[in-house]
Amino acid sequence: MCVYAKATRKPVKKVRGGERASEFTEENHTDLWGPAPVATLGGRKYYVSFTDDKTRLTHLYLLQQKSDTFDAYKQFEAWCQTQHGTRVKILHSDRGGKYLGKTFTMHLQAAGTKQKLTIHDTPQHNGVAERLNRTLVEKVRAMLHESGLPKTLWGEAVRHAVWLKNHTPTKALDGGTPFEATTGKKPDLSKAHPWGSKVWVRTKSGDKLGGWVGEGRWVGIDEASENGCRVYWPSKCSVSVERNVYWDPVEVTTIPCEGVISHTFALLIRSSGCQI
Repeated sequence: MCVYAKATRKPVKKVRGGERASEFTEENHTDLWGPAPVATLGGRKYYVSFTDDKTRLTHLYLLQQKSDTFDAYKQFEAWCQTQHGTRVKILHSDRGGKYLGKTFTMHLQAAGTKQKLTIHDTPQHNGVAERLNRTLVEKVRAMLHESGLPKTLWGEAVRHAVWLKNHTPTKALDGGTPFEATTGKKPDLSKAHPWGSKVWVRTKSGDKLGGWVGEGRWVGIDEASENGCRVYWPSKCSVSVERNVYWDPVEVTTIPCEGVISHTFALLIRSSGCQI
């Protein structure tokens, strides 16, 4: 009777349970976020993330519906195998139906991947993925507010937020970056600019008197192409990948050589909408 009357929620430890992964893709944390209040320009209202426990490198996929989670995982799994020759040994997630479907679980069993599942009502046990969601959504809100761009660009904003996370220092790596921990190379921050900044793009349309440039807004780096920028066109409500991009001189600040490093991080902070 005493237990019936006095039972309370057991406390959740604030320290990590278990050892940190010692190999790349040994354990991956994942979570699905959504639905967003508005869809992206491509009609997506969800995203799923996969974060490596050792390097903290994050992959993110925009989804139209929850059922696309399994296809996104297979893409991530294939990337691990082809680019790094590794297999996912443990997939750490909550008990959402998208991870416990028959097709998904059978695929994991066939691949020899162990599922590490949280107990219901304890999101703290999936802390890496849950904290990531909070951080990304905060950055997205800040970027959209600072730039004044429409909320339908939240997908572009969250892509850029993940790029920033992967290329900037984190306490989880004692000040190192996920990119360097994964590849052994220093991240190139020279391409970073304030998200949503005004740009001029060389176009094919125009005439001898009308000019050959169009005005757009910079919404991130296109990692699938060399020197590619993602540009939002307000007049067409669309996003394209461009190379011949020039920044508005008003938004570019001249700095001395000794301030390059600090200014680069300032750009990263500004692009997340935060104040220095």
